Amino acid sequence: MGKVGGSMLGLKQVFPCISATCGHFFHPKCISELLHPGDKCRALELQKEIVAGESFTCPAHKCSVCKQGEDKKEYELQFAICRRCPKAYHRRCLPRCISFEPSHYDKNIQKRAWNDLLPRRILIYCMDHKIIPKIGTPKRDHIVFPHIDGKANSQSSGLPSGPVRMLSRRSKVLGALTETSFLHMKRTFEAGHNATEVGDSYGKGATWLIQALVL
Repeated sequence: MGKVGGSMLGLKQVFPCISATCGHFFHPKCISELLHPGDKCRALELQKEIVAGESFTCPAHKCSVCKQGEDKKEYELQFAICRRCPKAYHRRCLPRCISFEPSHYDKNIQKRAWNDLLPRRILIYCMDHKIIPKIGTPKRDHIVFPHIDGKANSQSSGLPSGPVRMLSRRSKVLGALTETSFLHMKRTFEAGHNATEVGDSYGKGATWLIQALVL
């Protein structure tokens, strides 16, 4: 996952989740394997159905533990959303290993959850993604653009070495970052990295901290 593909009619390689609150696109093979892990026959069948036009709902809309949906009005039923993959948990179902603070007693328990970055949600990195202690997040190589081998990326931080033009809008699943959360992220990451100016994908010339876009 993470490899960018075309979604234009006639060149369609990735397909959108049908949920109106989503914004995730998937290759048919990738989403089929996510929805039917361990069942190659059913996954292959679904893959063919998606290519033929069948809609699907991605895993980000059901709790990975209890398999129920989100209710933002109920605190315990609000979602913790992974920033790297379509995995979600209710607050009440969130595993203890996904911690809001690093443990002073167990070095394997690192900070993986933030409570104040998304409105009525938790932003997390699930246990499928290794945290790099130096930057406090997983390695930032999760988006793979066509014809780019990724060798230019820094191995220490995963941040691009120069200005980057964003090619796609942010996922609706994660929601918009508030001004308060943006400033919080700025304070968190600017100590370790220099700010990088990023042009907005619609040519409006907006300047952002690269840290806020690649968290």
